[in-house]
Amino acid sequence: MKKVRWIAILLISLTFAFSVISSGATYTAAPSKATVLINGKPVAFEAYTINGNNYFKLRDLAFALSGTEKSFSVTWNSEKNSIFIAPGSNYKPVGGELALSPSLLPKAAKTTLSNVYVNNIYSYFTAYGISGNNYFKLRDVAEELNFGVAWDGAAKTIRIDTANEYASDDGKSILTNETSFAGIYPMPFEPGYFKGYDNPQVVAAIGDVSVSTDPKSMTFSYPLDPSISRTLMVKNNGSEEVYFEYNPSISISEFQAQYFINHPQPFRFYLQPGQTQPIRLLYALNLGPENKGRLYAPISVECIVRTLANASDQRKTIKLDNYVQIVGIPGTSPPTSPYMADPNEPAANAT
Repeated sequence: MKKVRWIAILLISLTFAFSVISSGATYTAAPSKATVLINGKPVAFEAYTINGNNYFKLRDLAFALSGTEKSFSVTWNSEKNSIFIAPGSNYKPVGGELALSPSLLPKAAKTTLSNVYVNNIYSYFTAYGISGNNYFKLRDVAEELNFGVAWDGAAKTIRIDTANEYASDDGKSILTNETSFAGIYPMPFEPGYFKGYDNPQVVAAIGDVSVSTDPKSMTFSYPLDPSISRTLMVKNNGSEEVYFEYNPSISISEFQAQYFINHPQPFRFYLQPGQTQPIRLLYALNLGPENKGRLYAPISVECIVRTLANASDQRKTIKLDNYVQIVGIPGTSPPTSPYMADPNEPAANAT
């Protein structure tokens, strides 16, 4: 699955394309001279090349892939300033798809920070604003929708194959890791995928949204436990859609390095009434030989909730207490198991 990262912008709706307020550096977008084959048939696109990558309009791709295994719909929501993609849905043309300009010249392109949701889950696409339209990196779209795309340098041809899975530049399928670990770990969104959700309780209520987690502090023994991992479950208990955003941070003393791994999931998303979304927090440990004993490593998660009826943010911060027990060093006593909850430490709390 593609690595998901968060990014925010303002979008303005046009009749058929998405015009955006661009920001950042300006680049030169050269008209793409590549031939595009979709399942072996040529399709003419008005596409551009930026820094060696090809960029297409979403609606052009949706129109061209209609009727294939990878058809998808594209919807613009002006209230949420967001683009919604629904894989497997039929695309409804709005006019102007695959239109070609009479003459193509290099144009200025500025990075655009687009809110894009796939199946209502926030996803990241590299995009540029060119002459008032959003152009998206072809490989990002192919990776997210999982269709094959290959570059034939000798023939200067882009080959899109909807019967094949997406493969990265090194030729590995995006499903390789998920498939190879299937016998070891549960699927990514099962509650037990990461630790920290053994005895869940509601630890914060933010409007109609509840956040559940295992409230007890937890001790991780290093190096038997290579990371600090916690799981939270966010649920919309109300009758209307809500926007949820979270900002995690960890405070660890004496660590040589800290890493946050956001297991493919967005930092913000929409929740329908009754919908639940897990949050996985995983901090890989990198401790040096000078570390010893027991280290305090709390995680703070700022939660933000917003509704269409109430545009004002509702905020709460959840604190998760964690400890790292360094094992195998003289003067320390390793815990009886690689992972354990410590009943003597304070519980998770919300402010």
